[in-house]
Amino acid sequence: MICSVLGSPAGSTEARVLLTPREAHTLAERGATVLVEGGVGRDAGFSDHAYESAGARIVQRDEALRRGGIALSAARPLASELAVMPEGTALLGLLHVGVNSRDLSEAAEGAGVRLVSLDQVTNAAGRQPFRERMASIAGALCAPMAARLLETGTSRGVLLGGVPGVPPAAVVIVGAGVLGRAAARAFSGLGASVTVLDTRLEPLEALSRELPRVITALSGPAMLSRAAVWADVLVGAVHEAGEPTPQVLGPRQGKPGSVWLDMAVDEGGCLEGSRPVAGPEDAYYDSGVLCCPIPNMASRVARTASHVLSGLVAPPLRAALAGTPIEEALR
Repeated sequence: MICSVLGSPAGSTEARVLLTPREAHTLAERGATVLVEGGVGRDAGFSDHAYESAGARIVQRDEALRRGGIALSAARPLASELAVMPEGTALLGLLHVGVNSRDLSEAAEGAGVRLVSLDQVTNAAGRQPFRERMASIAGALCAPMAARLLETGTSRGVLLGGVPGVPPAAVVIVGAGVLGRAAARAFSGLGASVTVLDTRLEPLEALSRELPRVITALSGPAMLSRAAVWADVLVGAVHEAGEPTPQVLGPRQGKPGSVWLDMAVDEGGCLEGSRPVAGPEDAYYDSGVLCCPIPNMASRVARTASHVLSGLVAPPLRAALAGTPIEEALR
């Protein structure tokens, strides 16, 4: 089996890798040929030397594209690059197929490349392990990100957790899924006043049991509008499996000077007018609200996220090495 580890196309902010040197070593030990694009792990702290010591071979991007029976890429390759891949290659990655991906899908069909979007892989229990683990990381990052923006925003200067005599910031999280729950844990841990809204009662009940200090409420247009008015921080964590992401609020409804994080921006956004930014330094004001919709949030802690992704993808790769089709092994 030939397994190629690809970096991100030029201009991408994606820093995660799908195979760390440690897991590359386990594959090489079992007889796989592991090709690694030079510099692929630099931003995640994995050197080319570490991959070579693990038994992988460092190659140029062109060779990694042309030789991989299984190609691993955290970011979407360019559609034009699929044309040079061998027919039958399985391209595994966080491809978000279905979200502005028509050119990639058409290129894959024309080249005979099989797209395996790890963010959509579902196991026998109905869970999506790749999506959920990245969502947990992204949710945990919301609190320090919002705290920084509250402190530096030109019209605020608010301490997230407050001090004696001054109340903490009011945080509203729309969506009690994996990401929303992780965000609630992080904000609550920093002392913020946290309210979580969702249209489903069951996840709210589970959250209340886990975090009794967090306020929960069933969501609806009226509740959303009221919450937007008093929220110092609003986190959009709405996800509808298999459906377009609904846009539930717009900045014009928000509190001037508040911070809004649209964590669904990878899939079109759940807050009106969201446009992706590279980081907090690129946050922008819309109707007086400081908006910071960062796609691929987990990539900001690329080393941690890469260890998680590699740990998930390595067992199916080992099964594929033993002859199991990779799609079946992932399931």
